[in-house]
Amino acid sequence: MVIFEHPLNEKSRSYLRLEYIFEQIAKSRHLAAPSDPEAFFKGILDLHELMERCEVRADLTKDLERHLASVNHWATIPGVDQSRISMLQQQLNQFIYQLPRLSRITQTLKEDRFLSSVRQRFSIPGGLCSFDLPQLYFWLNLTEEEKAADCKRWLADFQPLIGALQLNLKLCRDSSHFSSVVAKNGFYQDVAENADIIRIKISPTLGFYPTVSGHKTRYAIRFLPHGDEQAQDIPFQIASC
Repeated sequence: MVIFEHPLNEKSRSYLRLEYIFEQIAKSRHLAAPSDPEAFFKGILDLHELMERCEVRADLTKDLERHLASVNHWATIPGVDQSRISMLQQQLNQFIYQLPRLSRITQTLKEDRFLSSVRQRFSIPGGLCSFDLPQLYFWLNLTEEEKAADCKRWLADFQPLIGALQLNLKLCRDSSHFSSVVAKNGFYQDVAENADIIRIKISPTLGFYPTVSGHKTRYAIRFLPHGDEQAQDIPFQIASC
């Protein structure tokens, strides 16, 4: 089964984009494969641009406070795993304290001369060649320890944000439950009260993928064929969180 996610507001759109960027950086930061340097620096530059355009810390703090209220309520339920509750409370309180105190979060990336030189050439097709960016070629041939130290320094200011975002999305997803439904002739619409994200689970063997339009609480899903499949009733599962 494949899970597709669609945000119902701009806040969640930013969350999912940031999560995607963080995942790409995490996968490529060890620079083990030939394609990793380009993926890593694209992730770093995308992260800088997105954080310059949108401020998610206030919304993220509010969402974590909402989750904390729920966790505090769970703590009063008999038989609940108190050790798990205590760990969640500690993590949530830590991020709620840290996020508003993060200042100039993109400043390290903005002031780094090496990253600035990479940024200037990145939009040029093939612009990361050794003759275009000898500085990058030199950096790639440094020791693993030196490269790891630079990567750690570039990402240091983002660690609280990364942890807070991952925890928020995990709690959000864990709170949702999938229900089995059918898209008649490939079309389905519904209302999701107090939801930020729609999650769609479908088997790839059906040969259809979902496209979603929606805002706030109302949404519509149309399943389109990947190949030559004809429109038909599509069984799938859906959850909102």
